[in-house]
Amino acid sequence: MLVSSYDPAVLQRFADVVRQHATKGSLDAVVLTGDIATTGDIEELENALEFIEAPPDFRQLAQTAAKEPTLGCSDCKVEIPPTS
Repeated sequence: MLVSSYDPAVLQRFADVVRQHATKGSLDAVVLTGDIATTGDIEELENALEFIEAPPDFRQLAQTAAKEPTLGCSDCKVEIPPTS
């Protein structure tokens, strides 16, 4: 179940832009700040981790085989600084 603040189209576009810039060599890292999961429930945290690490489908590089967006397609580093 996805929370109301989750927008798959926005997440997919973000993954596409990261992949495009990483492929061109114009992106060294992505820094994600703020809440990566709205409520902090384990399911939401797992979804966030899946977005960051899931391997891409070789036919659609910014999506998984299940057609979910992923940053796993890029060769750039993903950083999540700790929050206080």
